[in-house]
Amino acid sequence: MRSLISRLLFGLCAISPFAMAAPPGDLALTPVVTSGIGSPIAIRHAGDGSGRLFIAGRYGQIWIKPAGSSSVLATPFINLSGTAPFGLSISGEGGLLSMAFHPNYASNRLFYVHYTDGSGDTAVVRYTASAANPNIADTATAQVVIRIDQDSNYHKGGDLHFGPDGYLYVSLGDGAGGNGTDGCNRAQTLRPSQLAANDANHSDCPADAAFTNSGGSTRSRALLGKILRIDVNQTTAAGTNELCAANANGSANYGIPAGNPYAGTAGTAGNCDEIWAYGLRNPFRFSFDRQTGQMFIGDVGESQMEEIDMAAPGTGGVNYGWDLCEGTSGNCAGSTPPILTYTHTANAGPCASVTGGVRYRGAISGMSGTYIYADFCSGRIHFGVQNGGTWSSTQWQDGTDLLYTGFGEDEAGEVYLTEMDGDRVLRFTSSQTDVIFADGFGD
Repeated sequence: MRSLISRLLFGLCAISPFAMAAPPGDLALTPVVTSGIGSPIAIRHAGDGSGRLFIAGRYGQIWIKPAGSSSVLATPFINLSGTAPFGLSISGEGGLLSMAFHPNYASNRLFYVHYTDGSGDTAVVRYTASAANPNIADTATAQVVIRIDQDSNYHKGGDLHFGPDGYLYVSLGDGAGGNGTDGCNRAQTLRPSQLAANDANHSDCPADAAFTNSGGSTRSRALLGKILRIDVNQTTAAGTNELCAANANGSANYGIPAGNPYAGTAGTAGNCDEIWAYGLRNPFRFSFDRQTGQMFIGDVGESQMEEIDMAAPGTGGVNYGWDLCEGTSGNCAGSTPPILTYTHTANAGPCASVTGGVRYRGAISGMSGTYIYADFCSGRIHFGVQNGGTWSSTQWQDGTDLLYTGFGEDEAGEVYLTEMDGDRVLRFTSSQTDVIFADGFGD
């Protein structure tokens, strides 16, 4: 048995902000599901103690991998194809993009999906799992939480997570067209009055008729290029407010947390209350450190640089710079710089597109605190480590065109990766592991 002093010293090392030890030599990506799913794009656990993994496929199905199984159940947990409110489109970068389980899922059976509807606009919808069969969700329970008008088939964002504060966070790209620029001025817009009416290169700036004719708000375009924070345990009554995605009468199936940076009278009058962070091009994937609560954002670059951004717990109102700057290139004055970047030249793939990852908190020796992320185009996997206030990264895998689409954790904190190209789910494994205490620290 270690002495009390040695245990205390080890505990201090475990929570140190400095760089962690090197990963073990036998660290590998091991396939855990190799069939039965099409175009996996996100992976989650329900936090209900079942050990199940839920794998979202871009075509609208969510599949369940039971604990201990190497395959998914034959019947999907839910199939949005043909049943999703306002339809489901996979054009461009659309489709079912993410899902999130309510923090109280074990008792209320509520979960949320983020997808592009039949017109390519964003929809976040709530569903309820069956009380009789926990492996089936009831499509009849669909309740639209929020809808946002999208300007093109590209830059949808698409991620969805409950933060450690219990609120739902939604990532949205700037909606720019295939040329990658934000001519409609979405990412730097905080209120509808700042929206560009049009641009010589962007005839798609105005809201589309399909969206407005189905009850969507033109004001919602001001939410693009952002991360939103909303309270799904509350609703908003009809009336005058600063909700930019509310119904025409001001009502909404969500509320605004009091701490949002532009809630109510906070900030300039007219700013969208839903906004948590802005200045993002395409935050396709973000995550929360399950130990510290820090938010990590993978923001896809245009032609020069990919970036990872970070925010301390409870820190809203941060401007990450797009489209005034890309990574550390451009006029970045007044914006918060990324903690990690890599150039398109260094990526050396057919293209470059960062897939934001997770900070590892599982049992593999030497990995605790490592931020794992990947590139969708090149298949390269990077490990980011913090040394004091500085972050640095190393390339762990020099992959091929594997189309890594999303990282996820199981209930124990082990990390998984979805690979769209091979319709596989992989897990980081090693024979060298630590004992993880109830507080999340290693022994």
